[in-house]
Amino acid sequence: MNVGPWAERLAGALAGRRVVYTTSWDDGLHTDLQLVELGHRHGMPMMLFASPLHGSGRAMHSRDLLEVAQHAEIGSHTLRHTPIDHCSALEARDHVLSGRRHLEQVLGASVPHFCLVGGRYTRANLAAVKGLVDSVRSTDLLNFGAPVRDGLVQPSLQIRFKGRTHPAKVVWAALSRLALAPALRVAGLALRGARQHDLMAELPRLSAAPEIRVHLWGHSADVAACNAWQELARLFELLNLIGAKPMRYSTFVGTDGPPLAAARVKPK
Repeated sequence: MNVGPWAERLAGALAGRRVVYTTSWDDGLHTDLQLVELGHRHGMPMMLFASPLHGSGRAMHSRDLLEVAQHAEIGSHTLRHTPIDHCSALEARDHVLSGRRHLEQVLGASVPHFCLVGGRYTRANLAAVKGLVDSVRSTDLLNFGAPVRDGLVQPSLQIRFKGRTHPAKVVWAALSRLALAPALRVAGLALRGARQHDLMAELPRLSAAPEIRVHLWGHSADVAACNAWQELARLFELLNLIGAKPMRYSTFVGTDGPPLAAARVKPK
């Protein structure tokens, strides 16, 4: 990614418009330590959704969580990184509560935000957990206008280095919210191998709104596996160079209207 000239062109195309962004990162593994250091160096807002007893055995220790909490917000991601779409409503509540309580005991502070593992849920168990947290994050694409929709915080672009992708129905839903020309352009770029976060360069074409809200999300373990730290740093530099305004995760959620306490989940 050539940050200089490309950033200048992007800044020119966005002249007179405001770009607001935040980032969130899933799992809470040891690689998040390097991620937070990099983000802090570039002034990036970050939310880390942590599974303190992650099944990989690579979760951050309590002392690590306390350290990164100085520079990033911490959200919960179940205790053991457990999807809640194939369990009972009672089990779903237990997964959400046990992860949140563990983190709150470690941090000595409230942990009101929750991220669905794999973005997966059912109507019944989502309804069962909606009163346990202030906000729930799922998965969405190309959503640059309303970061909170139907009670779910929905990221716009995935920072993807290891081939992670979305089901066809998710991709179709993303493309269908665009006008025909931008949708065809995005489809063409994807067929040529462009990654989701590469669509940052397409922001002026994808959204005509005076304020563009971008929520980037990813997994630090993927960045580490591909040794893509330098590329991620360039992406952070780009956001700074185009004059994008960083916002902390909870503030970003609140920009959509109701306060966090009222931004409950509306089951699909």
